[in-house]
Amino acid sequence: MAHLAAAVSAADSPAPRDIVVVGAGQAAAQAVGAIAGAGHCGRVTVIGDEPVAPYQRPPLSKGYLKGAVDAERLRLRSADWYEQHGVGLHTAQTVVSLDRRQKTVTTSGGRVHSFDVAVLATGSRARKLAVPGTDLSGIHRVRTLADIDGLAPGMVAGNRLLVVGAGFIGLELAAVARGLGLSVVVVESAPRCLGRVAAPETAAVLARAHEERGVRFVYERTIVGFTGNKRVESAHLDDGSEVPCDLVVVGIGAVANQELAAAAEIDCDNGILVDLDGRTSDPSIFAAGDCTNRPLGRDGTRGRLESVHNAIEQGNLVAAAVLGLPRPKLDVPWFWSDQYDLKLQMAGVAFDPDRLVVRQGPNGSGFAAFHLKGSRVQVVEAIDAPAAFMVGKRLIASGREVRDEHLADPEFDIKQLMRAS
Repeated sequence: MAHLAAAVSAADSPAPRDIVVVGAGQAAAQAVGAIAGAGHCGRVTVIGDEPVAPYQRPPLSKGYLKGAVDAERLRLRSADWYEQHGVGLHTAQTVVSLDRRQKTVTTSGGRVHSFDVAVLATGSRARKLAVPGTDLSGIHRVRTLADIDGLAPGMVAGNRLLVVGAGFIGLELAAVARGLGLSVVVVESAPRCLGRVAAPETAAVLARAHEERGVRFVYERTIVGFTGNKRVESAHLDDGSEVPCDLVVVGIGAVANQELAAAAEIDCDNGILVDLDGRTSDPSIFAAGDCTNRPLGRDGTRGRLESVHNAIEQGNLVAAAVLGLPRPKLDVPWFWSDQYDLKLQMAGVAFDPDRLVVRQGPNGSGFAAFHLKGSRVQVVEAIDAPAAFMVGKRLIASGREVRDEHLADPEFDIKQLMRAS
């Protein structure tokens, strides 16, 4: 962390000529777009390990898996954008080493790219389930376009899907699978779904929606192994029970891809440590997106944010810092999830809330949960309640004090709070 403070002194250095971006996801695409949009006339090189140009990931487990969105529509930039803007895009190449002294990166094919500034947008990878039988066919993780392409053939009516993990990915896939006619069982080691990311009241609304549509939850159980004849046929739980299945999706979290940075002795701790501008402990190297551990609060709180908003915001912050431009305005972190016909929207980060205020819309329509510290909102979670979400997000940004009864009363026009803030 001491290195980060020292790195800030280089913020006023001249704009670099050659920029290398390692990674080709949302954060990389955003940073490159912002750099090109600012008129940077030096060389920009993007190196990604997937065989395709940068694309959107959120639709993978929703519209793309259902066949409602094709691969072309996933692209973040048109096929010819990179050439038109003088950006060298290198796909299907893995960067295996970063030499800070020589200011070079080397790919698995032996190609060396030099840089004045490097941006690490290496993302994250799905956490592995380390139990016997995971090498059987039919067991999937979902992180990339190729992952979904491998899963899709098994998503047919009548098949039995086992989802391991009741986080956002697991619940979204369960919703898609039920819509396609699969039977679904979700196994979760915690006592409820969304245990690490949402209030119990919010999680209960979503769990009930899944159960009403036929999803079966098995809580406080873990997978100890899979069996089958080449292809998975059954999952074994820690209580001795079995869950027959034709298909398994493992969604138990993600791990930051920090190994390249760590090997180059850049400070890491559950992600690449960066300052507010995305600068690492090396003043010539920045990082953005899922791979970073960034400042979150005024009190020095840090953490990882795996979201489209974070990737876009950090991409813009890094581009501005690299080019010596003013820092863009920061936004309240936000996130969304689509499950069936329900839309969950969340904003803020819960540092140390002391209570929860729930708002249930008139006639049972719309739901919102507000996490408060004192009289200020830290987080809002809204299901089919866009007004409550927008008001909560605005209250978080302004820090304005609010009365619990105004948040909770469905007859109170909550938009008045947004106008006042």
